[in-house]
Amino acid sequence: MSGPTAVSKTAIACLWLQHSSRWGPLQRGSDRIVPAEFAVYLFLITLYPLTLLPASLLGLSITVSTVLASTSIGHKVDTEHRFLFVRKLVVIQKAS
Repeated sequence: MSGPTAVSKTAIACLWLQHSSRWGPLQRGSDRIVPAEFAVYLFLITLYPLTLLPASLLGLSITVSTVLASTSIGHKVDTEHRFLFVRKLVVIQKAS
C-alpha cells in the first residue's frame, strides 16, 4: 500500500500494540478481546483509509445491540441453568 490514502504500517502497528496487552494470559475477565474481533476493525480501516465511519458504525451497532439485549440475557442467566446457558451463547457467538 502506498500513496496518500494508504494507512501506514506504523499506524496499524500502534493500534495492534495498544490492544495486544488485552490478549495476555495474565488478565482474566471481561476486558479480554479476541484477536479476530480486533482484526475486523483493522480490515475496515484498511478498506476505507479516508474515513473511520465504517469502523465507528460497527462499534456503535455492537454497543447498541449489547445494551438492548442485556436485560433479556441477564434475566435468562438468572433463571436458567448457567452452564447450559453459557454453552448456548458460545454456540450462537461462533455461528454468527
